[in-house]
Amino acid sequence: MNLFQLAVQNDPNVRTQFDEMKNRSTDGRRQLEAFTDRVQETGRVSINMRPSALTALVNGEGQRNVYEWADEQSRLSLRPKNEILQEKLGAYFRRRIHFDDAFDHGRQFRYGALNIGGLGPQNYGQFCTVLRSEFLAPNDSVAYLMRDSLRTYMQTEVDVNTARLQREVTTHSHVQYWLLSSTLRKSLHHPKATGRGWCAGMLATSRRFS
Repeated sequence: MNLFQLAVQNDPNVRTQFDEMKNRSTDGRRQLEAFTDRVQETGRVSINMRPSALTALVNGEGQRNVYEWADEQSRLSLRPKNEILQEKLGAYFRRRIHFDDAFDHGRQFRYGALNIGGLGPQNYGQFCTVLRSEFLAPNDSVAYLMRDSLRTYMQTEVDVNTARLQREVTTHSHVQYWLLSSTLRKSLHHPKATGRGWCAGMLATSRRFS
């Protein structure tokens, strides 16, 4: 499967769902438009990192995904790459491997979150790096999923829930509409709920950046 093509194909559905919700709304229409405008104007991609990853990025080594990191560790230690990956990913090893391998060039994916001002999901690292807006230009290399890739889109340890993923993926050009899911609609009426600034979505990209 090509994740980015799936995102492009689902964009019309995302926009239709937003338009239907907007047409049903009377009092909240202005609020919906203000929210989508804010995401469109200020939305960036953030990646939370631990100190070692941030140091490598600052030193010009680029941002490595877990497979590239494991390749390097394997070369240095002469240990098998899969052994290193299993040690690194722990209980998520099988799910991560099978999710990424379900997609074309899945082992080149890099993961992050949509950020509209905040410290990002700090369980992935205490340092939040925010990418420049031009990084998001091409729709063919950036895709957003509504929820966590492994907890939501894996039916079993080895099977991807393709049907649900196809309904919940979109490109950057439509991410402001996509965000207005049933979960987020509630928080639109309670601004404190979105005060953290980042949204609980997942971004996958095949583009390398430094």
